[in-house]
Amino acid sequence: LYGSAVQPGGDLPDSAAVTNEPPVPGPVKRPTPPTPAEVPRTLVPRIESFDGPKVPPQPRLQPIPPPAPRITVLDVIGLGPADEAVPPRPNATDSWLPPDRPRVLPPVPAPVELPHPVPRSVPNSSPAPALLKPPTTVVSPWAHEALPDPQTLPPTSAPLPGPIIAPAPAYGATGAVKPEELPKHPWEAHTQIGWMLGRLYENVCTPYPDYQPRWQPLADAAFFVDAVRPQNEVRLRWDGGGNANLPDRAEYFWGRADGKGHGPKPPPPTQPGAVVKGESSLSYHDFSLYGEAALENTGVFIEAPFRVLNPEMYPNAAGFSDLNTGTRTLLFDCDLFQIGFIFRAYAPTGNAGRGLGTGHVSLEPALVFSVKLTADGYVQGELAEWIPLGGDADYMGTILHFHLSVNEVLFRPAPGMPVVGTFEVNGWRYQGGQFTDPVHGPAQHAGGNTSVSVGPGLRFFLYETLDFGVGTELAVTERHFAERLLRTELRLRF
Repeated sequence: LYGSAVQPGGDLPDSAAVTNEPPVPGPVKRPTPPTPAEVPRTLVPRIESFDGPKVPPQPRLQPIPPPAPRITVLDVIGLGPADEAVPPRPNATDSWLPPDRPRVLPPVPAPVELPHPVPRSVPNSSPAPALLKPPTTVVSPWAHEALPDPQTLPPTSAPLPGPIIAPAPAYGATGAVKPEELPKHPWEAHTQIGWMLGRLYENVCTPYPDYQPRWQPLADAAFFVDAVRPQNEVRLRWDGGGNANLPDRAEYFWGRADGKGHGPKPPPPTQPGAVVKGESSLSYHDFSLYGEAALENTGVFIEAPFRVLNPEMYPNAAGFSDLNTGTRTLLFDCDLFQIGFIFRAYAPTGNAGRGLGTGHVSLEPALVFSVKLTADGYVQGELAEWIPLGGDADYMGTILHFHLSVNEVLFRPAPGMPVVGTFEVNGWRYQGGQFTDPVHGPAQHAGGNTSVSVGPGLRFFLYETLDFGVGTELAVTERHFAERLLRTELRLRF
């Protein structure tokens, strides 16, 4: 120490024997970093440099999961593929199934092996091990027998012979299924009609326990049918109608337009005493902004349209049209179909004298529904009654209108991006009122007239957030409103 060398087998120097000071540590040698040539050229992801769990970043837009193979209309009426597995229900019975189409059950999953619990000692107690969890029971989703909970078995010093086997969860067992919630009286049937009613009863009265109510793109793909489920949404819409006639019929689009009502004034007749004639051909463009706010099964909405008119006989006009607002309520919701109610009110905010509005208040209650035909097919429907209030006593009249749309996924260019094709049928039944005819003049009876139009559409969905589509409507009756109508929509959900 301190420069004195110690010989092997010798004694320490006197200076080292009497001192009490600790030895001075020498310099610490750090490892020399490798040269760039020695470092292997491997690409290491940036996320691997953290010591925490390696969680890949999640995209902001989540893809739409494919629909679960549950019940469809084809299964209810017995036209579904026989080789397709029909998911069973807890305590389900097959007594009402026809003999020519037996139920095909999915394979039973393998049992789950649960390890034995390790007994834990309670502090400040006897040395004998004890369990902290009170005794409970687990109800098997396959049957009604009660199984002991593996976590509440009595403590033992020796391991039990073999693992504890628990039954695998059945289909629809993501939530707790109580025995009292299971069907007590299964539907008994021996005919095809009874079998259909049994399937319908099973899905309406005993829905699947794991059904999660959520917005479905296929159930909201139509262009001329209102949606059933309320949704936080903003929509931009453009309607282009061509060769429309009888615009003041029942005061649905215009007010009375023969010079005696709120509608546009006709041009003066060329000869004294000539009959005032109505508009023969009208083209228009409606640009509207729609917003809806939803909370669970109820939503409120408002729509503000801007209209551009190009008539043949009447002067052109442009400006804001009648504002409409209302509520949307989901009344019934199951995996097979949904039913909702919409109540809409129109306020006369547009200039009726220029043809931008009707000049009166209108109410419109509607019943809407959607039915799942197949895993990639839906049907949407709407039945509504348009009720005018405060218009011309002779011209205004109620209108019963109905709409039906068949929606089908055509293809998916990428996961979560379906391209949906639609085919729609729309009809208006005029129950009263009058109109100004372009040939016979004013005060023509409108009650009993029916207008029907059909047309296809195409809509592209970008996950659950954005969609864009174009729909058409072509008149198939002689007395119609718009002979052709083109509708374009851009919708954003949040």
